[in-house]
Amino acid sequence: MRRQMLKREDLIGAVFLGGMEGIEDEAKMFRKLHPTRVAAYVGAPGGAARELAERELAHVRANPQAEIEWFADLAQSREYPALMQRIVLTCAAQAGLT
Repeated sequence: MRRQMLKREDLIGAVFLGGMEGIEDEAKMFRKLHPTRVAAYVGAPGGAARELAERELAHVRANPQAEIEWFADLAQSREYPALMQRIVLTCAAQAGLT
């Protein structure tokens, strides 16, 4: 079922939030199927998404060209409406929908 959901060609991004089992597998599958699309890991609620958000933030911090604030917000912020708006706008811009 996950593969069927994630293999859709019209996906412009994915949001990973909370969870325990399956989130990491879904994230890997999404990355494999859509390597250039936005994968946003919202870490504040905890769960597997927090681990993914923290790993992504550590990876980005190692890259001096990266927009660290964006990934730090994803990893830590509890301003969920603002985060979701930013995620949607980022996905739409990347997909050429803005």
